[in-house]
Amino acid sequence: MSKPDILEEIRIELKSLRIIVDELHSLSEEHTDSEPSLREKTAAGSFLAQFYNGVENILKRISRLRDVELPTGGMSHVELFKKFCEPLFKNLSLVFDGKLEDEFGNYRRFRHIVYHGYGFQLKWEMMKFGVEQIGTVFEQFSKRVSEFIDEEANP
Repeated sequence: MSKPDILEEIRIELKSLRIIVDELHSLSEEHTDSEPSLREKTAAGSFLAQFYNGVENILKRISRLRDVELPTGGMSHVELFKKFCEPLFKNLSLVFDGKLEDEFGNYRRFRHIVYHGYGFQLKWEMMKFGVEQIGTVFEQFSKRVSEFIDEEANP
């Protein structure tokens, strides 16, 4: 796959993440004074997990673009993520500084809970902060990825 094709896939992924962020923002605004229903919590949990999956998809594409082998095995999610944190893995760009690393670590752990549990077990108190902060976290991530795209597209 060509460099322009991979960069376009990353752009599409960012647009998809924006949809998820907007949906979660809408849900949060609808429930400022009340807890969402079981269905809404399950949907929010799914959106939060999809959000992290989208982030991981972008990291995989950047790795592929830079000819960096993807990790395998039980810790592959953590290993992939860590390659984009300090200390930086060779040939990759810094995407997650210390604060952003902590925030995305929470989304990664929550993704694991969603995929290995049941929606009716999700607790709004556990999800609420992630839902409320997702816009800010996404904007920081999107800014860094967009800078990467610009650098790659216009060397």
